[in-house]
Order: sequence, then C-alpha cells, then structure tokens
Amino acid sequence: MTGLSAPLPNDYWDYVTKEEARDLAEGLRLYHLRKGAKEKIMPKTLSDIKGILRKYIDTTEQNIEILSLWIIGTYFHSQFGTFPLLQLYAQKRSGKTRTLKLLSALAKNGDGSTCTSPTEALLFRNKDRPLFFDEMENINSKERGAFRETLNAVYKKGNKIIRYHESKGKDGQDYIEKIFEPYYPIALANISGLNDVLADRAVQIILQRSKKNLTRLIEDFTTNEDILKLKDRFDSVNVQIPIELSARWNNFVQNELTDDDELKPIFEKIKATEIYGRPQEIFFPLIIIAYLCDDLDNFLKIVKNFVELREEEEAISDIDEVLKQFIYSHLQEYVGFISVKKLCDYFKNSLESSEEWQNVKWFGRALKRLGLVQKQRVVDGRSQVLLNNNPTNTTNPTKEQNSVGLIGFVGNVGEKKCFVCGSSNANLTQDGKVFYCKDCGYKKFSGISHT
Repeated sequence: MTGLSAPLPNDYWDYVTKEEARDLAEGLRLYHLRKGAKEKIMPKTLSDIKGILRKYIDTTEQNIEILSLWIIGTYFHSQFGTFPLLQLYAQKRSGKTRTLKLLSALAKNGDGSTCTSPTEALLFRNKDRPLFFDEMENINSKERGAFRETLNAVYKKGNKIIRYHESKGKDGQDYIEKIFEPYYPIALANISGLNDVLADRAVQIILQRSKKNLTRLIEDFTTNEDILKLKDRFDSVNVQIPIELSARWNNFVQNELTDDDELKPIFEKIKATEIYGRPQEIFFPLIIIAYLCDDLDNFLKIVKNFVELREEEEAISDIDEVLKQFIYSHLQEYVGFISVKKLCDYFKNSLESSEEWQNVKWFGRALKRLGLVQKQRVVDGRSQVLLNNNPTNTTNPTKEQNSVGLIGFVGNVGEKKCFVCGSSNANLTQDGKVFYCKDCGYKKFSGISHT
C-alpha cells in the first residue's frame, strides 16, 4: 500500500472539530500541490537537460535520452542498489572530452572537470561525488589490472575493498584494517573500448565526428546560467524514489505484489520488454528515473533496442570464433580461390541453426575483418577469395597447412571437388600448381587462371 497507512474509520469525521477539519483539508491541499509540482518538475527537468545536451553536442536522440536520464540518476544514486557505468566510445575529435565535461558539470556534486590519470586509491577513497575519466586508453592493459578490479565493484552497492596500513604500537609494527565501500557514478571515455567484464556493467554511448555549427560553441559549462539553475532546482525539490523498490519488484516477479500497488503497471511494462539478467540490472535505475520523468514508454523502447543490438554484437562475436575454427579446420580442403557463396553455404550447413543476418554479404565482410582473406577477385559477377593460411590477427590451430591450390580436397591427392562447378571430376598436382576440372574446363597455372 502507498499513501496513508490505513483507511479512515467510518465515524472519523464525527470526532473532528471544524478547525481540525479545516487544517486537515489545507494539509491535503498543500500535499497535492507539492505532489503536482514534483510530477511536473521531473518531466521539465528531463526536457531542459536534453536541450542543454543538444546545444553543445551532436549525437543521436537515443544517446541524448540515455545521457539525460543518467545525469538525473546521479541525484538519486544513493537510493538505488546498482547504477550503470557510462562509457563514451568514439574516434579522435568526436567530442568525447567535451561531452564528458558537460556531464560533469550537470551531475550531482560535479564540477565540470575530468581526470586523465586516475589511480586505484582514488576509486576506493572517493566518497560520493561522481568521477569522470578521460583518455582511458590503457584501461585494458596488464598494468591496470588492480584498477579494473576496483572499477568492477563501483557500480553496485555493498562491495567492500579491504586495505591494510602499517601502524607502530607498543609491541612494534602492526597492520590496521580499513574497509572501503565505493559506490558512486562513473563515466569514462576512450577509443579502445572496454573489456567484456567492464562492458557488461556499462551503458555505451557511441559518438561520431561532427562539423555542425554547434561544435564551435565554447565550453562555458561551469558558468552557464541554465546549468546552474538546473542544479539549484534539484536542491530545492525533494523527489524520492518509490520506497522498497527492490522488494516490490521481487514480489511482482513472484506474483506476490498486490493489485493496488501503484508500481504494478510500471513493472508490467518492464516485464513486457523481456529484458533479463545484467541488462535489466544496469538499466533498472534509469527506467525508474524515466518513470518519474513521465517518459517510461519511450525509454523502454530505447532500452529494448539497445539490448537487442548488444546481444546481436555478442552473437556476432561468438559466431566469429566459430567461423575461424571452421576455416582453420578446413584449410587443407579449401585451397586456391573459392566462391564466397559456396563457402558461406558450407559454413551455415555446419551450424545447428543459422540466422537470417548470416548471409553472403556478412560472411564476406567477416572473412576480411578476421584476416582470413589473402586475395579477392570477381569471376562472372561472383566474388571469390583466396584464404589466408597464416592470419596475422589470431593463432591458427591447425598443425598442417596447404599453401597452394584452388579446390577443396579430402585425403590423398585426386580426391577433390571443384568449387567453380562443384564437380568431383578434377585433378590437382602434388605441388598444387596445376589444376584442371574435366567437367567445366577450369584451369590454374602458377596463380594465373584460364577458362
């Protein structure tokens, strides 16, 4: 139940004087006025933040929405059990630093500054102010291992970091235990991206280069009147996250939430997105903020799209490994130029199931991206590739490699198939320099093809 803890007795008003009734009515009127002000001020705040972001940075409306809700979330951060890391990912001169400083100026306790050389000690000694890290290109290096481990813990409340320092006492040296529980908003920017563990705890914003006129605006974030007024507004309005939020959500999941709970319709919408696990965990705070800002339906569409794209990227990453293993295990079969379409068909047939996006266009690009193509050509309008026996971007697991040839073969020389016409009536010399298909007449002499 929300609101009053219990309904009024039927005879309540029989025992209330006119003065008490007048005071109660005035109290209820003021309560609804304050409630109405809160309900109006949150949507307006979201709109104002979006306007400021659009003024200084050129990015998509989806990014504007996520960034705006993340900024508002910094003012409610302590009321959530988890809060996502924010990563700005882009090429050089794409506005990462500019965006990071603007976020720092807008966030609670932010001062418009960024840090380019953060240490592990900074992470666990920082109290409650947000941190903004720029130029984090070495974050995935071996030397940054301890820093990453600490960063992994910051997104969730209750993670403890224990450190010991020496102390001299009467009985000599002693070690004093000190416990830190770092939990505060963090945003970082880099070009190289994050490792899988950190990326799993972050919302990634991709920025593109822009030549629009707004990029000429000077960064006046710390003195901008609109930004200062916006931050003052948060200080004057005491908006609270719904009480017992996590418990009420768990009750909803277990079908134990009462029908009259005001959050049940909200939870129904969240459930309908079919978002589970870590994506739900990191987006849940922003979803609640969107609800307070009367922007829930719009943001749920963005979240669903965001998660689907991430899952597709993960699926592509997984299928990349499967593709590499497939090519490596068949290198001795696929020698010489081979039809990309036929090779794609062979690969899809080796899978238990395939997706619609795993087409010839994707397959050809994947081969190039993974460094599996040595040469490429077009014959009769169809693309053919010569596979790379020694890819430079990864380790080849096959023990033996055949460096020449045009067709795939299994076993001894002579047991071969032509990838031009598919016929098995073909010959290949021992050194692989001469190929001739008796059915289609395709020939290859020392790298020069003839028909």
